[in-house]
Amino acid sequence: GDSAYRAHIGYMPQAARFPENLTAYDVFRMLADLRGAAAGRDEQLVEEFSLGPVLKTPIRILSGGMRQRVNAALAFLFRPDLLLLDEPTAGLDPISSGTLKDKIRQEREAGRTFILTSHVLSELEELSDRIAFLLDGRVHFSGTQAELKSLTGETTLERAIANLMRQRTISTAGVATAGAPGAVMNAVNDALA
Repeated sequence: GDSAYRAHIGYMPQAARFPENLTAYDVFRMLADLRGAAAGRDEQLVEEFSLGPVLKTPIRILSGGMRQRVNAALAFLFRPDLLLLDEPTAGLDPISSGTLKDKIRQEREAGRTFILTSHVLSELEELSDRIAFLLDGRVHFSGTQAELKSLTGETTLERAIANLMRQRTISTAGVATAGAPGAVMNAVNDALA
């Protein structure tokens, strides 16, 4: 099949597995060779995370937080239309976390679409428009934050999700299904609606 669609997707796993013997610079270069499109790269996070001094450092020596910064910078590097970010702030210090959240907002305003997965519900409340709540591999709620809060009578996303989990019987669009604890949360912006 045609794999051209991949050029429009950026991906940030929760814990990137880069080759330990490569430097951060080698990883950037390798992905640039694979992706092409040298012009128009987005190096804003490279600068804002101050990655310059560590680019020549082997990945195996970098801290978890520094690896996560490299991971985030790579996800945005090729200006994808769709970004899949799995637990994007995991391992980041508060300054780096704020920098990444600002970048997400900036790119959303520029028309990019994000799918965020996170257990940090306050983060999703801050960054998402639409929520898909998955429990035991099934979607139990899909809609706006306002719809979810109205459904549960709660004022925060965290309490609304907790309410759904406590009920153990979740009703969306008139369909009731049983659920159990162990949720994974997905936040999807309006572009996917």
